[in-house]
Amino acid sequence: IPGWPPSDADLAPAIEDSKHFFYIADLMEFFGDGGSPASSDLSTTTQTQPPALRLALFNIAEAWIFAFLPLMLTDKKRLPLPAVLFTWIGGLGLTNAFLSPYLAFREIFTLVNTTGDEEKEEDVVNTDKNSVIEVADKLFSIGTGVIVSLIFGYASFQIATSSTDQWKEFGTLVATDRTYLAFCIDLVLFAIFQNFLVNQVILQSGASSSLDETDSTPLNIYSVPFV
Repeated sequence: IPGWPPSDADLAPAIEDSKHFFYIADLMEFFGDGGSPASSDLSTTTQTQPPALRLALFNIAEAWIFAFLPLMLTDKKRLPLPAVLFTWIGGLGLTNAFLSPYLAFREIFTLVNTTGDEEKEEDVVNTDKNSVIEVADKLFSIGTGVIVSLIFGYASFQIATSSTDQWKEFGTLVATDRTYLAFCIDLVLFAIFQNFLVNQVILQSGASSSLDETDSTPLNIYSVPFV
């Protein structure tokens, strides 16, 4: 919450979990031990890890904001590229503390912007250049979609296999730690914001706003159905 700085105790779980961003550290430790789950070093590391459920929800939130970049870049009414990248990078650390203001400013500048006709004229030229950019965008979207799908899938498995005690422990954390309360709220806001931006991109393409009509819409923005 702006104006209410979190305490060190509030930040401690999030900082601890950030060391396991996208499970990269876990993979490095696993393959560093020769891929053997029976290794004593790995067993010790596993015992000192944060709870699997907590890490799963943390990585779901991070994967979701990670997946916003292709969508934000596809948006024709987006803010300048530096603002998009600044919001996305900041969002990886503070999620909606950056994304929400970005969307607010996007709406403000959209109302002020009157250069829509000029943009349409520019889209007609440089067809070859545009086709190259489309291929690059496609590859970038596929890569993003695959990464997010893998992280989301593994985190979902961790959630599904969590015990009742782990859920109770996480519930206590959410009730007492506003950092993780914010993470849970972020997931709800991400669902709203992503749906809003996807529909905006559909409308910009001149297609129907119905999510069922996918023949000419950019709904396969990540080129991965799961995402």
